[in-house]
Amino acid sequence: MALYNATTGQMDFSLALDVLKRGNKVRRNSWENGYVSIQGSGFFMWMPHREKDVAWVPSWEELLAKDWVEVIGD
Repeated sequence: MALYNATTGQMDFSLALDVLKRGNKVRRNSWENGYVSIQGSGFFMWMPHREKDVAWVPSWEELLAKDWVEVIGD
């Protein structure tokens, strides 16, 4: 069952994946500046300290996390 907290906007990875499939970006609430997006046929993460997108494969911790949020206005 997918989890969403309407008060905080936090969600689990299954809902975050739905957000990504709609063409939007997501990040973990605990991340300061990075975010994940789908580009072409893969996941990419914006890494501000590298100033570029890098290929991203989610860890088990990220797959099980419930603190994903949609990135608005970035």
